[in-house]
Formats: sequence, C-alpha cells, structure tokens
Amino acid sequence: MRHIPWDGFQLFLTIAEARSLREAAVKLKISAATVSRRLEALEQQIGAPLFERLPGTLRLLPLGEALLPEAAAMRERADALNRLIGVRDAFDQGPVVVTTTASVALFLARHLLELHAACAPVGIELSASRQILNLARREADIALRLRRPPAEGDLRVKRVSQMTSALYAAKSYLAQERWRGGEDDVRRLAFFAVGQEPERSQRAAWLRAVMGTKRPLAQIDELHLRLEAVRQGGAAALLPCWIGESDPDLTCVGGRDAPFREDIYLIFHNDLAQNPRVRRAAAAISDLLKRRAADLAGPAGANLGRS
Repeated sequence: MRHIPWDGFQLFLTIAEARSLREAAVKLKISAATVSRRLEALEQQIGAPLFERLPGTLRLLPLGEALLPEAAAMRERADALNRLIGVRDAFDQGPVVVTTTASVALFLARHLLELHAACAPVGIELSASRQILNLARREADIALRLRRPPAEGDLRVKRVSQMTSALYAAKSYLAQERWRGGEDDVRRLAFFAVGQEPERSQRAAWLRAVMGTKRPLAQIDELHLRLEAVRQGGAAALLPCWIGESDPDLTCVGGRDAPFREDIYLIFHNDLAQNPRVRRAAAAISDLLKRRAADLAGPAGANLGRS
C-alpha cells in the first residue's frame, strides 16, 4: 500500500488551485523547476499523472479531479487544528498579522503610534497587499478589505468604516490648464486610470462617469505611484480624500457631489474569536477607524474653488 506524505497533498492542492507551475512556485516561494520536479516525484509515488500539461496552464486529469475534494477536506481539518492551537496563543507570542489594501495600510501607518498604544502589549505586523491572504490557514490573522468578502468560510465580518475617494490634481497643473474651478470643466483635464480587475471595476466605472470616454494618460494601479504622478502635475487621478485633502499642493477637481465610497470591512476567522491577541488587535483597529471616520470620509471636494 502506497503512503503519500501530507506535504505531497499540500503540493498537489497548491498546483491545482494555481493551475500553473509558475503561480504555484510564487505561492510556495520556490522555483518553478523545483515545483515541477516535486510534482513528477508525487505522480511517480501515486503511479499515475494528476495533470495534463498544456501551454501556460495545467488541467486536472480524472484522478486529480477525484483527489481534489478529499485533499481539500484534509487541509481544512489541518487548518482547523492549527487555528485551535492558535486560540491558546499567549500575549507575548508574536505580532498579529493584518493584511489590507494600500490605501487602508497607509492610513493605519499614519496613525500607527495611536494604534500601537491601543494594542499594547500585542504587536501589529502590517501587510499591504491586493493578494487575499488565507485567514483559514493563518497566512494573516485579520484582513481589512474595501469590499465585502464572499459568504463562504467561517469568517467574522464587521463593517467598521467607510473610505471616500475623489479626483485630485496638482495646483500647478490646474494653473497651467487655466482650470476654472468647476466640475463641469473637469473632462478636459488629462487623468490617470486605475486597474480594470473585477474588484476595481467600480472605480473604473466611477471614473468613466466623471471623465467620460476620453482615454487616460496612463494606467497606474499602485496608490503611492499614482499619488506621486499626480503631485508631479500633468493629470488628475482618483485618490482617497484623506490624502488629497491633507496635501496642500492638491485640489479636488471632481467628486464633490458624488464621491466614490467604499465600505471598510474587518474580517477574521471565527476560530480566533476567543484569541485574546486577535480580539485586542481587532478592537483597537475598529476603534481607530471609527474615531477617524470623518477623516476617511473626506470631505470630498473641500478644496474646490481654492487657488
């Protein structure tokens, strides 16, 4: 009887979810060549191939399809055991890992001393990433997202605040363009677009409503790069109002009457609800975002008409 170690099934699951040796290698933090060698060794142990190799992708063969739900169930139970152990973590056993978007991470960083004081003695490890880290597998303890997560999964989800964004441009650029200070004049300005990924489609739709069908000067997905490009002049861009309103060199040129609004959700796994470290960090973050709700909300367009 063949015995396949659990790490072999973990490798199989990662590859099955990625459907690509390269993407699996990124998740496993090893080379694609190593993933390929380990997959070949696993298939030799099993005695049959699990995937059909296609250009740029992998497709599960019938044996792989049969193994997938059973391997996923094994991982779910292993994750549950690890979370159960995590519930017993003491206060001094490392920081609480918080994953969030760039805009929320930047806001938390601006108030990090305030957050640290509220969390102490629990530490915070802040990770700004668009990648959805897996809470069930403790890749992160807490997630802060700008859209409600899918219903599946034993997650505790709480809406804690709202972030407002609008269109901002450098005052030097507006002077150069002789901008007259009204939203009706905004469509003749150049602008930077945001990404077209599904989670950003609402942002793209809002920009189209404000700017019309004109082509953007460039597409800049990363917030810090978009902010720097706006500061240099030459185009407007969608920015969180708490950034735009606090920068003396920027002016809001669109969104005063109908800014772009996103709810902020705090998420953690239900198994961690009794973990004192996670509860303390979640409460501190939630309290901070609620206290600073007015900053996060704008006011959008407060600088309209200023020179």
